[in-house]
Order: sequence, then C-alpha cells, then structure tokens
Amino acid sequence: MPKLSVLLPALGGLETVRTALDRWQSQASASGLELIVLCPDGVDTADGLRVVDTRGLLLHEARARGIRESTAEYVFLAEYHCLPDEGWAAAILPRLDEGWDAIGSRLAAGVTTDAACALPARTLA
Repeated sequence: MPKLSVLLPALGGLETVRTALDRWQSQASASGLELIVLCPDGVDTADGLRVVDTRGLLLHEARARGIRESTAEYVFLAEYHCLPDEGWAAAILPRLDEGWDAIGSRLAAGVTTDAACALPARTLA
C-alpha cells in the first residue's frame, strides 16, 4: 500500500494537465506514490494512470470521490498549476512518520494560461 496518494484534477480533460501529470508521474515512479487523476474523459489507462471518472461532478465532489478511491494512508490535493520540485516525494514521505498534524513543501508555478482553466459549464455555475 502506498503511503501517499496525490489527486490531480483534470476536469477539463487529460490534456489540460499534461505538464503537471508528467511531473507527478516522475515523482510517483521514483517513490511509490499513488497518482490518481480525476478526469471526466474516458481515458486509456494503458500507460499506468489510475483514473477516477468525475463526469458530471464539481471539483469538491471529484476530490471527495478521489479520496474515497485512494488506497494510501495520506492524501495530497494537487493542482494543475503547481508542480513538484525534483525530490518532492523524497522530502515529504519521511515527514509523514514524524507525527506532524500537517506538512507541505514548495511547489513551482506551472501552467499559467487560461487554456487549462476550461471547465464544463456546470462547474462555473
């Protein structure tokens, strides 16, 4: 069982989070993190992605579904525009065993265009 699940919302479709997805996938493969993509699209998971169907859900509902579907003891709520530095997981994972109430680490600014903000109309209501 992984120690930490990272939930990456892709409510505008998988391609809207490609940069963040690539960075989180490198963290997951290096450390055994569970990466869960919250996506309304029918996505081919042959590349090892764990995708939770969020069709028709608002962001908070999609995250709640992702948390229920995660298998790790801890959950990190990621965003498409916040990218982990190299070694992020190596810095965070040992801290989980130290008894802190909350932990965090520096994240780099990622995508800053409006293209990644294209969400289904229901999410904007």
